[in-house]
Amino acid sequence: MPILVERAVDDPIVRFIFEGQLDAETIQEANTQMQLLLEELGSFYAIVDIRGTETTFGEAAALLESPDTPSVVAEPRIKFVYLGQNVPQDPTNQQRVPVFGSKEAAEEYVRNEIAKGATKP
Repeated sequence: MPILVERAVDDPIVRFIFEGQLDAETIQEANTQMQLLLEELGSFYAIVDIRGTETTFGEAAALLESPDTPSVVAEPRIKFVYLGQNVPQDPTNQQRVPVFGSKEAAEEYVRNEIAKGATKP
């Protein structure tokens, strides 16, 4: 499955758009893209858009954190936000990663965080 990567022009925001079935190969490609962006940007907010997949937030988080695939999930210079189906009190969301149903809501949240300066990536 290909990944579409969209960068905001004036903010450290990168959206990773996934379609179809999420698998280890796709996660590896996403990690590679994130590493390259870290080298270029230093830090950023990653909006992980899984709305076009057949994957739940919990499944996507498990794949991203899999020991079988080198991951950037624990990288403190990347702040993750998910676009997908939000499950209230989701037990798989141990890190309490924000999950939004719309691109606009996710981007508004990230821009507010940037404006506050409280959680700079």
